[in-house]
Amino acid sequence: MAHEQLLDGDIYVFQVNEKEKFDEYKLPLVIDYFKDLSYLTEILFCDKSVQNDEGFSLTISSKLKYDEFAKLVGERLDHDPLKLQFFRPATYDLKGIVSQPIKYNPEFQLKDAFAQGLKQPVKKLYYQKLTIKITELEERRQFKLLWISSNLKQEKELTLMPLKKANVKDLLVNCREELVKQELISAAQHDDEAGFK
Repeated sequence: MAHEQLLDGDIYVFQVNEKEKFDEYKLPLVIDYFKDLSYLTEILFCDKSVQNDEGFSLTISSKLKYDEFAKLVGERLDHDPLKLQFFRPATYDLKGIVSQPIKYNPEFQLKDAFAQGLKQPVKKLYYQKLTIKITELEERRQFKLLWISSNLKQEKELTLMPLKKANVKDLLVNCREELVKQELISAAQHDDEAGFK
């Protein structure tokens, strides 16, 4: 390189040619490393179920795929990454309004969660902890119902997640399990097919 081509402020990086070791590195070339560095962005992850949650920040690559960033968030929350669902914030309001859920797709990249060309002061994603795997969620439908005890003294709104192909009997079984889990009925009442009310 000629002396005239060097300018003040330019940074030149050289790499030793070790082609036999390229497979050992996630980013084998210097250019790959700097490209990856340029994709790093700070994302604020907030719990959807907690109002005004301050959340936590992760500085990660916007090129990460769904499973990769879910794994990082899952490690931070000490929760199974397959039991996390993510949501975009509404583009018109960043004050905690949650938009549509991000549909699970292994090829989905983090950069696709944010509106292109829109300057956001903070890139924010919401998460929700699930009791079932996100892959199973696609096969289920949310169903809300109001349970009233047989003596009409207790009532409780339940949110069930039956399979889309489920029938009424499956829904009742799902309902019983949820009532036992929330200790609204006893396990003996759960097993009593005729006396279930």
